Amino acid sequence: MKILVMYLGVWPIWPQIGKGLSGGERHLIEVCKRWVSFGHEIHILTTKFGVKNLKFNNLFVNTYVLNVPYEETLCKTTFGVAIFYALRILKACIFSLTRHLRDDYDVICASTYLIYDILPLVLMSKKRPSSEVAVYAHGPLTPSPLNRPYHSFLPTFLYWFQEQLSLRIVKKYVYLIFACSSTQNQLKTTGIPKERMRVLNNAVNLRYIQQIKQAHKKYEACYLGRISPEKGIFDLIDIWRKVCKEIPDARIVMIGGGEGGCVRKLLKEIERHDLGRNVIYVGPVDETRKYALLKSSKLFVYPSYEESWSIVVCEAMACGLPVIAYRLPAYEYVYKQGIITVPIGNEERIVDIIIRLLKNDDVTQKLSKEAFAQAKNYDWNSIAFAELRCMESLVDKG
Repeated sequence: MKILVMYLGVWPIWPQIGKGLSGGERHLIEVCKRWVSFGHEIHILTTKFGVKNLKFNNLFVNTYVLNVPYEETLCKTTFGVAIFYALRILKACIFSLTRHLRDDYDVICASTYLIYDILPLVLMSKKRPSSEVAVYAHGPLTPSPLNRPYHSFLPTFLYWFQEQLSLRIVKKYVYLIFACSSTQNQLKTTGIPKERMRVLNNAVNLRYIQQIKQAHKKYEACYLGRISPEKGIFDLIDIWRKVCKEIPDARIVMIGGGEGGCVRKLLKEIERHDLGRNVIYVGPVDETRKYALLKSSKLFVYPSYEESWSIVVCEAMACGLPVIAYRLPAYEYVYKQGIITVPIGNEERIVDIIIRLLKNDDVTQKLSKEAFAQAKNYDWNSIAFAELRCMESLVDKG
């Protein structure tokens, strides 16, 4: 098959290229690698930063590059970000209508269902009526801005509004949607028929992770993820402050990149609570160091408020780390063992669990084995093959 993929939601911040991938970006890169190895032809419409991401992660395919002037400058403010995405959407739509691309794509696919990917995808598919259309909905859907008190209202509203518009386009024009089980339930409430949806799973590179040298346990816990309020990073600081009252030398390493303002606020919180020796923020790192740091830890603490599948949880499990997290619907569908969840916002319960596990090696070791067994259930090759079969069936019906 010949597949064209829209990958236009790339954040234009070079220091995080390749090191701050979202779960959706990781999924795109991993399945495309497998599709190429299976003998299929992949083309990707992306940006110059997207190309760097692909190359950094050893995905070498045909690319069409679309850029917006002054990307880095625009993305320094909320208003600038809005202008940046408006320009990117406009340029992508013009590109879709005017650029001559090959006409024999079997499938045109978007890496997200959001407006910057879905609108040019639909316009391009209209020029190529023989091509089928598929999208990935990694989710979860964004709650109303009134229900996200940990975010600023304006950027949350703008994101929510474009998502609502995107869902209307998906409902009308898209006939194959890959979505996690928890996201499928949300999509059904928007009127999208269940028959159009297929289960989306993620995975980890278990063989690669196992090659990373087992390090001595330097940290009591680890956090891996985007530095953003919805990931519970400020809850985590409060949680760790309380853990240190019981275990003064307890150390947690935090891995991940984010917007500059959020990172600065995190560092200020660490300083305000005098946790400089207990909370070590290392920022975004490459794959090898990421897994080495995970293996240097005893527990994985992840008080995220919004998840649809969570590759980082699976990565932690693949490194043998028991996971402590808020109770989210996604975890009930995906993770059956190796994880302890508590009601959202119950920091005291998480603190009690962390202290209990750090003081009881037998229980921690049992959970560690369960976590590793859970991670072994997910393999990128089988996932890429299953998604490809779904696309082939869509083409056959067309």
